[in-house]
Amino acid sequence: MMRYLKQVVYVFLSMFIVVIAILAFFLATTPGLYTTIKLIDAFIPGHLSIKKLEGHFIDEFSFQELVYEDDSKQIKLIQGEFHLKPLALIRQRLIIQELRAKTLYIKIKDTPEVIEETAEIDFEFPKLPLAIAVKNLTLDAVKVEQLGITRVLNHLTLEAELNNQLWSVHQLEINYAGLLLDLNAKIQPKPPYHVMATLAILEAKTHKHALKGKVKLSGDLSHYQWQGQFSGPLKGQLQGSLKQAHQIQLNAKWQDAKWTLNPNYGLASKKGSLEINGTWQDMNIQANAVFNRPLNGQLSINTQVKNQAITTHSVLDTPQGNIIADVSYDLTAKSHLRGKIYSKAISFEAIDSPISHIEFTTHFSGTTLETLTLTSSFSAQYLEHLLRGDIHYANRAFNGKLSLGPNELTFKGKDLYQWDAHALITQPELLHPALRGLNTTIKADAKVTAPQKGNMEFLVSPGSYRSSEQKTLPSISFEGGKITAKLTSKGLSSKGALTLDRNKHINLSLSMPQYSLATPYSSKQPIQSDIRLNIDSLEFLNGISPEIEKLHGQLAMKLTASGTLGNPALEGQLNLNNASIYLPNLDITYNPINLEIKTANNQWNATGSILSQGNSLAISGSGRFAPTVMGEMTLKGENIPALNTAEYSIHVSPNLVIQFEPNAVAIKGTVLVPHAEIKPITFSDTVSLTEDAVFVSEKKETTPLTITTDIDLKMGEHVQLDVKGLTGNLEGGIRIQKLPGADPFAVGELRIHDGKYQAYGQNLTIKEGELMFTGGLLTNPGIRIRAVRFFKNASSFAPSNEMFDFSSGNLETFDLGGKVTVGVEVTGRINNPKVKLFSIPSNLSQADILSLMILGRPASQASQSGGQLLLSAISAMDLDSGTKGAQLISQLKNTLGFDFNLQRSASYDQASNQTNESTAVVIGKSITKRLYLSYNMGLFQNDGNVLTIKYLLNRYFSIQITAGDTGNGIDFLYNHTKD
Repeated sequence: MMRYLKQVVYVFLSMFIVVIAILAFFLATTPGLYTTIKLIDAFIPGHLSIKKLEGHFIDEFSFQELVYEDDSKQIKLIQGEFHLKPLALIRQRLIIQELRAKTLYIKIKDTPEVIEETAEIDFEFPKLPLAIAVKNLTLDAVKVEQLGITRVLNHLTLEAELNNQLWSVHQLEINYAGLLLDLNAKIQPKPPYHVMATLAILEAKTHKHALKGKVKLSGDLSHYQWQGQFSGPLKGQLQGSLKQAHQIQLNAKWQDAKWTLNPNYGLASKKGSLEINGTWQDMNIQANAVFNRPLNGQLSINTQVKNQAITTHSVLDTPQGNIIADVSYDLTAKSHLRGKIYSKAISFEAIDSPISHIEFTTHFSGTTLETLTLTSSFSAQYLEHLLRGDIHYANRAFNGKLSLGPNELTFKGKDLYQWDAHALITQPELLHPALRGLNTTIKADAKVTAPQKGNMEFLVSPGSYRSSEQKTLPSISFEGGKITAKLTSKGLSSKGALTLDRNKHINLSLSMPQYSLATPYSSKQPIQSDIRLNIDSLEFLNGISPEIEKLHGQLAMKLTASGTLGNPALEGQLNLNNASIYLPNLDITYNPINLEIKTANNQWNATGSILSQGNSLAISGSGRFAPTVMGEMTLKGENIPALNTAEYSIHVSPNLVIQFEPNAVAIKGTVLVPHAEIKPITFSDTVSLTEDAVFVSEKKETTPLTITTDIDLKMGEHVQLDVKGLTGNLEGGIRIQKLPGADPFAVGELRIHDGKYQAYGQNLTIKEGELMFTGGLLTNPGIRIRAVRFFKNASSFAPSNEMFDFSSGNLETFDLGGKVTVGVEVTGRINNPKVKLFSIPSNLSQADILSLMILGRPASQASQSGGQLLLSAISAMDLDSGTKGAQLISQLKNTLGFDFNLQRSASYDQASNQTNESTAVVIGKSITKRLYLSYNMGLFQNDGNVLTIKYLLNRYFSIQITAGDTGNGIDFLYNHTKD
């Protein structure tokens, strides 16, 4: 008996050892863990597989990939780590201490068989074979794919306890679309499915100013209800309920909602609402929203759900027009989907768009993509021309046509990678205002049969171009050109050439290795392109302006692009070689002119030189292209001809820096005038209107360009002046400044030295001659001129008792003393000078001072011709006001014995905004009581010399006859005076 007992003990002991060994194998070894997975796979309905399994079940294990798949779904864990407490299984409880994985993929299979199989299955929670406690579950990413759309949840964490009585979710945290979702819930996994849950929407650290809010859900299957509040970019609230699992009611309202779709585009809704009422088989959905970005408008959507049919009517109402859509989806109809989208008139004139008055209608129907048909037609006003279009889609193929006047584009195909298009453009000026004046025919043909297979040809026929804005410019003819492109498995390549004539060519090439239409805008796509322009002669530009003649030279331009589409490297070079130009108005030839401009990395550099008469002007500069064009140019040179006419010969030595940006130019530096001969021949006695003059009908011109200057203008040693008998050398300097929005002003002084003034055959010495700039307007400086004539020896003159008679019998002595100085002094400002006659000693009359300066003798000894010279001098010197002028006039009247006066006349020229003004001398004499003779002399007046004879017929009527340099006339005058 004992022997049998021992055998039984040995058997049980052996069985225990075997069980322990088996348990140790399954729990403490990797092969045992792998075997456990295989055993689980044998008993579950789907298929379970694992790759690169390491570790053991009793503590922790890891794997590269764990996949579970059945007929309706696929679940895949990538790079996971499990930390379990298997001893809890004894108490029918699985404790997952930690589960970490890089990615969880969930793919929902939407095959017709699966949909049909699961359509009648009522929802129910799965029955758990044991309780599950999840202490820490962390997934870096969760990707859910359904209907070809993948949604990504970032950084999911879970802490929960699950059993068949209660699911307690202590924390479920998900980062989705920049929002941090935090769920806390208690769910009864069996009827009546009681739920209490709170969903908090928090602001993620990486997305500031994101949506925030809280939603609470409570109730059971008979009556669920929820309510929530939101803030941030969407302020609003919602509330709703679900009764008996089919009666739904939802109300939501929002204010000042903003959705940023990308950094450059977003939506903004001032207010809106959403209402849902009904059952799953009979539901009404009403939505309204007021938008203020990207355009102002109101959207209203009304949707009805009836059994298996859904109908929607929506209207988008904007200031530009309305868009209406009617869509229906009915599972019982032959074509499940039907719809119409149309608009009567949409205009974008208010937002300065070239397209306006758009009308379109689109009809579509079908059940699947294979059976979908679509027909759309539209018309619009494009730059005052009619644009039409038609598009058709059926049997998974499309075709269409666009027309703008006689220009046409036709296309057809099956998808994005199987299509061909043809364009014929006979009036390219209709496409864009910049093409106005372009007369040619353009043909384009393109065909694509695969993402990396296709070709294109672009032909430009011979034609011409004439600027529509500068109609005086000559027409430019060209011979045409051709551009071809080919798409293969090696990539996209293109070459082309455009020939204007034998001296002007444009060539281009493009290479994009491995390019594919499947990724047309890949930022990593390599690119290499080259555009070259060569003009062997610039003679075709002669005649472009009457101010330019004898234009010669060569121009070459090259632009290359390399790198990638996302980060292209652009380089360019422009060379102007051996150019020359003659400026007839300045009588100057610049030859040769050489200029080189290089660009790279959004920067540009320029160097060049301009030669004239053996002297060189150096040009240099640098700047940037992006984000705006700006830079700095430097001009340096010595003794550069600036004017070389019969009146002006001026050379300059500039050292200027020109800084520019899109809306501003600043010029600073120095300009030395080393040599100049200023000999004006023609004059116009005109004065500008005063500064306070106002033109009511004149429109104020505005310019977007702001100009500032700070230039030191200095006179050299050889600046000679010869103006109206005034000769001398000019010296000194002024600083010319201009501030934005203001007139230029100057500070400094210009002086005349070694000056002489010759008038009426006499030489006057310029003792003082200055133009003083004290910060006022550049055109109105201060003036101080003092011209004198010396009489060194004691002089005596014999005045005549007979006017204009110097006979020896009619002389008496007039003693002037031993030394006399007479002169004229001009002070004040250019626009309002003050003229003063003076003498040393100061006992001479104004008439004698003027006569001594002009004739060399007192006024009482003036001959008839000398008297006329004095009268002309008075007219030129503007001595018609003030006590000195009145004194001089009175003295001459008494001395010469004529009626004498000064008369000013003025006329306004609308074309030049100037008033022509002059002073004339009027000499008159009554021949008889009825006959009066007068003579009008004006020094700078176009019709200044006029002889007038006036004869009095009676008390009221008279006849006046005038004869002048430019015309004659006779007038009958009537004069009536009431006391």
